[in-house]
Amino acid sequence: MIGRDAASIKSAYRLKAWLSFFVLTCSMILQSPIGQAQNSLAAALQQQSEFLPVREAYRLDGALTTNGELRLYWQIAEGYYLYQHMFKVRHADASAPANLPISFPPALDKTDEFFGDVSVYYDEADLTAALPDDATRLTLAITYQGCADAGLCYPPETEHLLVDVVTGAVTPTTFEREPPGAASAPTSPNMTLLPLGQPELSAEETAKARRNTPDDLKPEVRGRRKKVPLKPSANESKEQGIVSSKNVTKQSATLEGAQSVSLQSGLDSETPATRH
Repeated sequence: MIGRDAASIKSAYRLKAWLSFFVLTCSMILQSPIGQAQNSLAAALQQQSEFLPVREAYRLDGALTTNGELRLYWQIAEGYYLYQHMFKVRHADASAPANLPISFPPALDKTDEFFGDVSVYYDEADLTAALPDDATRLTLAITYQGCADAGLCYPPETEHLLVDVVTGAVTPTTFEREPPGAASAPTSPNMTLLPLGQPELSAEETAKARRNTPDDLKPEVRGRRKKVPLKPSANESKEQGIVSSKNVTKQSATLEGAQSVSLQSGLDSETPATRH
């Protein structure tokens, strides 16, 4: 029994020593620069996954007021705020887009780690923008920027609203300005356009395309072609030869008949003189 107890005690001491060594090693790894960097990265990823998408953190809605101005209202999630100086309302589809004047409500003063001393809005932001006097239907680009108290700052975000002044409708829309110089080439309803990189047309397709092309779009042809007489076939040549022979024979017979008549008339005129 004494030997068995000694062996058990010895095994317990060994297990305790291994556990102490494992705990010491883990603590050293956690306190090392690599371990601290891994912990910081895990904490940052966990914190970043908790932030809302920008349009969920700031929900925009628009409406026309009774005096013809555009009301812009943001519902701001808890723990998030919007910068007053980052709001912009621009006439997007104008020939020369310009910022429209904005009326701001009172804001809160805040010392921000990104912009310093600024004015911000929590919970909600309710602005009004003046529209052009002659506007009836226009697309507006609404730009804003905000941050979270936890430390995340979003880049500037732009949304587009289609404003119909006549009906009073304000709806979200997408807007892409056409690049300058992208004018489309004039086409005719009967013109057949072929995209680049397509195989060549067959003879039948080419003839069909030419028939469908208006006369004013066809290339000019200078000069006129001379008509070339067709060469007669063998049968036609033979028939023409037979006809020619018949004509010659008929002309010969007519000439011989005329000579005979002349001769007979001469004999008749000479007969009485001979009798005397």
